[in-house]
Amino acid sequence: MGITHVGKSGLALLLGPSGSRPLAIAIGTGSGIVNEFNTDLINETDRATFSSTDIATAEETTFISDFNSLEMSGTTLTEFGVYSSGSSGVGKCWSREGFTGVDFDGTNEVQIQVIYKIV
Repeated sequence: MGITHVGKSGLALLLGPSGSRPLAIAIGTGSGIVNEFNTDLINETDRATFSSTDIATAEETTFISDFNSLEMSGTTLTEFGVYSSGSSGVGKCWSREGFTGVDFDGTNEVQIQVIYKIV
């Protein structure tokens, strides 16, 4: 997963007093090059605030968002990203991942876990 310039800046700000942390994972159906200059998904279709945030492992944070079968029905998932806002179209993308499409027919759901490791 490629971390964007926004994500790098956000991590640096969190070390100071003025940072805003990631709050949600967005999913989409777009395709395109994933790089550090991405500020949005190509075609966002849904966004869910984190259902869980885990900091149990030193130097690592795990963010989890869940999408139910109704949300996923008819979707060919090809991208997801971490955002600083839970509202669709708001905030900038901290990190983005693109991949070959995964089809959802309304009978399955998905849970997305994103792990940030400080190295």
